[in-house]
Amino acid sequence: MAFEIKWSITAQDDFDAILEFISESQSNESAIEFIEIFYKKLDLLALMPNIGIESQQYPTIRRILITKLYSLLYQIESDTIFLIRLIDNRSAFRF
Repeated sequence: MAFEIKWSITAQDDFDAILEFISESQSNESAIEFIEIFYKKLDLLALMPNIGIESQQYPTIRRILITKLYSLLYQIESDTIFLIRLIDNRSAFRF
């Protein structure tokens, strides 16, 4: 059984900003490639929600690597996965 995926407004804003950045700094093709990789990871996550690394600070939050530059923070609640944030792995964001 696949888990339902729900986006937070922040996660959607992060996704849009990343796509805009990739389109402007690289190419539209690179942005499309990121979308494809992202949704493949979401499909995997929906089938195996516990594959992400648990946060030491916030045990209900998990992180999954999307690409070497970006990670997704999410929570599992019953049969739903809540996408919290997309983060740039080069930032000082503490997980």
